Amino acid sequence: SDVCSSDLAGKMEEQLKSAADALEAFIGGQPKDPNIPDALIKFGLCQQRLAGLMAQPQERVKMYQAARATYERLMGKGPGKHPLHAAQATFERAKCITAAGDINTGINELRKFTNDPLKQTPIAPQAVLQLATYLRGQNRTAEALDVFAKNRDFLEALLAKAKDKEIGRAHV
Repeated sequence: SDVCSSDLAGKMEEQLKSAADALEAFIGGQPKDPNIPDALIKFGLCQQRLAGLMAQPQERVKMYQAARATYERLMGKGPGKHPLHAAQATFERAKCITAAGDINTGINELRKFTNDPLKQTPIAPQAVLQLATYLRGQNRTAEALDVFAKNRDFLEALLAKAKDKEIGRAHV
């Protein structure tokens, strides 16, 4: 069983490295391409997954920091130009910060999704759920419940609106 899971992890690592290399080449070779924001998100996700596969804590933290830097590149392009990508990058960056060992900064970054403009983005419900999960993990249950209570009605309406859009697209 260990050999099988080791083989699987090795294969996954190989595929992630290959995808990361291809994305990095695309990003470097096509800086003005309109698909760069999407490529940066995918590159960061590859880096995050690679970090999760690393056995050595120092190497894992280094890879999470690389993913964080990738998301910061996207965030530096300004949320006005790519608001959905910037919101996704902010969310993933917060997860990288936390995974690298700085839970309090990660929590503070996720709190941004409880206020405008990030509160209005499609990723906000997932970010608030992650925030509550981190708070709960820190034995701050009352605070986690408070975050949910204060944001529940708004986020449920946002989710319903997104679901309606998907249903509308399915019927077209």
